[in-house]
Amino acid sequence: MVLREWSDWPGKKFGLHEIMRCGVKFDKFPGEWFGPTTGCRVVAACLGGVDGEVYGGGEGIEVIVVDEGTVYVDQVEERMKAEEDEEEKKRKAMQPDPNSDYDPLHNPPPPLPSSLAPWPKSLLLLVPLRLGVSKIDPSFRTNLTKYFSLPQCLGILGGTPRHAIYFYGCSEDGRVLYGKDPHYTQFTPGKEWDETLGREEVVLSREYRRSIHGSSVSSKLSGIDPSLALAFYCDSREEWLGLVRDGFKGGICLSSKETGDGSNPLFSVQDVRPDFGGDIGNMDALLGGVGDDEGVESDGEGDYVFL
Repeated sequence: MVLREWSDWPGKKFGLHEIMRCGVKFDKFPGEWFGPTTGCRVVAACLGGVDGEVYGGGEGIEVIVVDEGTVYVDQVEERMKAEEDEEEKKRKAMQPDPNSDYDPLHNPPPPLPSSLAPWPKSLLLLVPLRLGVSKIDPSFRTNLTKYFSLPQCLGILGGTPRHAIYFYGCSEDGRVLYGKDPHYTQFTPGKEWDETLGREEVVLSREYRRSIHGSSVSSKLSGIDPSLALAFYCDSREEWLGLVRDGFKGGICLSSKETGDGSNPLFSVQDVRPDFGGDIGNMDALLGGVGDDEGVESDGEGDYVFL
């Protein structure tokens, strides 16, 4: 049962012991609070993410944590694609050598693979954001309301400093968020020998299952800290492409210029991630020739500082 993975026993994916172990990877030690970004990274790490990376994968699910408030579609596709099968390897081997003469009539290129090849896992996309300075800017309210209406919405990790709340919905005008507060003490479930598994296993008693629901809370949007994280779940590639098309580009990522209602996009979405390590040899020309032009003295240090 999935619920066992949240019990506070060593070896459980989301038990307190594993959360603390993964938190150390991000310089968070027992007794310290996790912000939304660290919390998302810890979730990925609990599901098998590598130290310092933003990916994690368990059985049947892949976790991707978005950096810098931008979702890159090609990056998600690359991470989610299945292992190359023999047909794909053969297709790549048949590609022409760009350094040799190539006659497409004599040896035509093979067809490209289907753009809707199924994913081997489902996707959990976590998007940490900061939607203001000291409080959430009202210009985000419209798109936050739209977010809760998306079929792929899993809710928001937010709240106030040192008091995290899971928000699952909002009022019609988006001024009030509804959530669950998990902050109360409960007993760790016991263990019994499981003959089928051949080991001790957590026992989910009726009392324990009743204790995990938490209390319902409501919070004004204006009183919530602007640092939060959105979560999306896509069961298939088709569902992901629909989310990008309708939910992102046609919904919560539209600018006020596109909507005309003064709302700001929650984050940006791009089809292709830029090549930040590309050639910058033409930077002099782009900056009007400032740098190593003839007649300009140089102190031997770098001419440009990139921030």
